Order: sequence, then structure tokens, then C-alpha cells
Amino acid sequence: MTSRLKELKDLLKVGCASDDPIRAAYCGNYLFEERVLHRRQTNYEEALQGQASDFDAWDLWHRNRYLAQAIYRKVPETFTDLNTSAAHSGDLQEKQRLVRIENLKYALHETGLTIAELQEILAVATNKALAGKYDAIDAQAALEDICASLNRNPHSVRPRFASFFQDVADTIDASDWGQSSPRPLRTGALRSRAGRDHARRAHELSGAGCTPSRPSRPQTDRGRAPYLRAHRPGP
Repeated sequence: MTSRLKELKDLLKVGCASDDPIRAAYCGNYLFEERVLHRRQTNYEEALQGQASDFDAWDLWHRNRYLAQAIYRKVPETFTDLNTSAAHSGDLQEKQRLVRIENLKYALHETGLTIAELQEILAVATNKALAGKYDAIDAQAALEDICASLNRNPHSVRPRFASFFQDVADTIDASDWGQSSPRPLRTGALRSRAGRDHARRAHELSGAGCTPSRPSRPQTDRGRAPYLRAHRPGP
């Protein structure tokens, strides 16, 4: 999404080039926004005029004015007629699953598990194998430990994305998914072959009780920019 407001456009340009990775991510988050109706973006930026002299001014306005008026109310404007034409349409499954592809190297090191042990745990937790070294309770506890480690990984200082399983199922099922385009799976951070090997089974965690710490756009209302989320303008 490209800002039409010059002061915001200039602020985003400077912010994205910042040495502060968090501030750069906040500003990049606005540019990466998807499916925001033109009128909604225009309303946001017109109201912002004169309030974006620097990042802190923008942040203050977004928190105290925009969120208070447009998001913290009975029906957030995300779900009003202002954004109707930007909403997803077509054939949507009644039950949606979110999946997130992650490098498991840090989590495996922290928990002391191997890929083989994790595969066994997943099989037991999803009733695809009988209990052996792990029973159902132990398997679920081990998965919770893996998920907690993924969510607090200090090396993942970057936006975290998730996708609808329905949208990425074909890509995940392909034998060469690790070499596919990173965009659909948001795996740009998984650069090495070793990283892909550790990530290969990560998507299965979502079906075994693993909850991503920060779901992707546009499924949630968190962060900055007119896509209207309720926290700091962050990833």
C-alpha cells in the first residue's frame, strides 16, 4: 500500500531505512498492508494530516485518536461498509486453520528434541500413532513447549506471518516446497537448506494445538495503519 499523504510517505521512507529494526518493521507494516479499500485509506490519511511530523507523533495519534474512534468500538470499521469491497469473498471453508512456517532449529535446541522425536510426538498427538515413548498427555505438553519456544525466539525479530491452510496446502504438500517462492508461505527468513530442513514439519504444529503468537494480516486487528489493528503499529 502506497501512502498518498506526503508527510506520511516521507516518514515511512525514513522509518524503513532506520537502523532500529523495530521501527523499520512498524513502517514497513504500513507499506505491506493488503486489501484496504481506497476510501478507507484516504479517510485515515486525511485525518492524519499535520499529525505525522515524526514517528512518535504518528504513533501517538494512531493510538489515542484513530484506535479510540475507529477500532475500540462495538463494530470496528474493518467490518463496516467502509471496507466491504476489500473483504475476502468467494468460496471460504466454514472452518479455517491458520498455519505458520517456522525454522525449528532454536526450538529444538532449547527443548532438547530431535526432528525424529518431534515427528513421533506429532504422530501421537494427532492420533496417527500409538503411544510409545510419549503418551498423549506428554506429546501435547512437548508441543506446547515447542510452540512457546517458537514464540519467544529472540532471533526472530521480524514480522511473523501466517496463512490460511486452504491457501497454502498445495504448496506445502509438494515435495520441493522448500525451493518454492517464499512469498506464499512467508518463508523469506528461512534462507539456508538446513533451515528448510528444520522447518519442514513446522506447519503441522498448528493442527496439534500450536498457536502463532502474532497471526498474519489480514486475519487480525493488530498493528498500525488503516488495516486497523489494536496494538502498536508493529508486525
